[in-house]
Amino acid sequence: MRIYKFLVLIFILLLCQVGSMALAQDIEIDKHKYYDTLTIKTKEYIRPRVSLLKKPTRLVIDLRGEKINSSSLKSKRIKKIFTKPGKVVVYLNRLVDYENASIFGKNQVVIEIRDRSRPSIYTAAKMPSGSPPKALPKIRTKKITPQIVEVVTKRPIKGVLKGKVIVVDPGHGGKDPGAIGLYGLVEKDLTLRTAYKLVDFLKKSGAKVYLTRKRNVKVDLKEVAAFANRIKADAYVGIHYNATYNRKINGTETYYYTNRSRKLAEFLHNRIRKKTNRPDRRVRKARLYTISHAVMPAVIVEPVFMTNPTEARMLKSDQFLKGIAWGITSGLKEYFKWRK
Repeated sequence: MRIYKFLVLIFILLLCQVGSMALAQDIEIDKHKYYDTLTIKTKEYIRPRVSLLKKPTRLVIDLRGEKINSSSLKSKRIKKIFTKPGKVVVYLNRLVDYENASIFGKNQVVIEIRDRSRPSIYTAAKMPSGSPPKALPKIRTKKITPQIVEVVTKRPIKGVLKGKVIVVDPGHGGKDPGAIGLYGLVEKDLTLRTAYKLVDFLKKSGAKVYLTRKRNVKVDLKEVAAFANRIKADAYVGIHYNATYNRKINGTETYYYTNRSRKLAEFLHNRIRKKTNRPDRRVRKARLYTISHAVMPAVIVEPVFMTNPTEARMLKSDQFLKGIAWGITSGLKEYFKWRK
């Protein structure tokens, strides 16, 4: 009888092990401008342990699962994904930031892998021909002086933005086009056009505005952050437009890094969405250079996706860009009212 009970116990344990090894069913990747999202589909709800390790740089996701074919799961951040019973190992091309969540009711584990801060533009020297060198050539940093333009108005204005110092930073420029969207859209052009409309609204509201560039040049992010800190700006707003490999993805994202910036991000995000009627893709925390080095409330807005057909068509309209600028202005007004 004891032997029988022992054999039954062993059989139950083996069944549990086999069942647990079959929990992970599939992995999908959504490649994004600032982050990649891994979705691991499982047979039941699991809360994995996720660790970022070095040498080699990799994310180790401890969960119970079977080996999955993942040869196509690559991106500029992800080198390869290796799966085996009990683990998913994501080998990375560089160090990243990440967040993980388990979606209850959907039986999914979602890992968001984000870029870390990248402050400068780098140009690598060409590799000399012939025998391999003993050491790689040094990387040269290209610095460009910011085209800071102060925008002021002389007529007396009342309102919550009167006298507020706002830095408006249209992303990319010069040899850095940013994202390339549908219908010939180029991010560096859209950000500058939107910035001019935003400056006009802020000027009429009595704000003292500093525009980081007024033409097609690339400004150094270190110098922009240092300038905003030096003039003791009341707020920094970086304007960008989103892109991803998946054309179905659309909506508004807004980025902040420090706790003092979260409320500003929420106000701008909600107002942009209300004005443009776009889906909510959340206010997100990310260690992007300007917003992580600014001492004032600082955010980066990504109103829509240049790679989504519907939103790309909208971006061809000056009226739509004006709506985005008005949404940012309204958000700034609400934020400074809240701060009073």
